[in-house]
Amino acid sequence: MSLITVPCGACGGRQFQLKYPGTIHNPDDEPARYYSSSRARAGHLDIVRCLDCGLLMTNPRDDDETIRGVYGALRDEAHEDEDDGRAPTVRALLSLVEAHRPAPGRLLDVGCASGVFVAMAAESGWTVTGVETSTWALAGLRSGAGRPPSFRAP
Repeated sequence: MSLITVPCGACGGRQFQLKYPGTIHNPDDEPARYYSSSRARAGHLDIVRCLDCGLLMTNPRDDDETIRGVYGALRDEAHEDEDDGRAPTVRALLSLVEAHRPAPGRLLDVGCASGVFVAMAAESGWTVTGVETSTWALAGLRSGAGRPPSFRAP
C-alpha cells in the first residue's frame, strides 16, 4: 500500500482536521483486505475535514494504482447478502436527493456495486447510470441476478 497526501477534492484546500481516526493500523497490510461491505472485514484510513470547505475525505489515501488494482479485482460476496438490508438506506438517500430535486432527473452512481441504488432509483422514475470497476460486480450486474425487472446493465 502506498499512501499519498492529496488536496481537498472539492476546493483544493490543504489544511485538514482529523474527524475519525483510521482503523487500519498496519500500513503494510494488503489494501484489498480492508475493501469490503462487511463490517467484520472493512477498515478505513484517517477521515479528515477540509478546513476551507468542510468536505470529509480520507487523507492520506491509497495511491491511484493501488485503488485501481484493488477495485478491479474486488470480490465481495457479503455485499449481495446484504442487499435486502440496503433498501431502507437507499430509500432514505433517494428521499434526501428528492428533497432537492424531485424525480424525474438523471443520477450517476459511482461505485454502484451490486446495483441496488441504481435499480431502486430507476423504479422511482430516475434515469440512472451506474459505474463500477470490479469485474466480479460487473458480471453480477450483467447477469441481472437479483435485480428488479426494470434494471438493465451494460
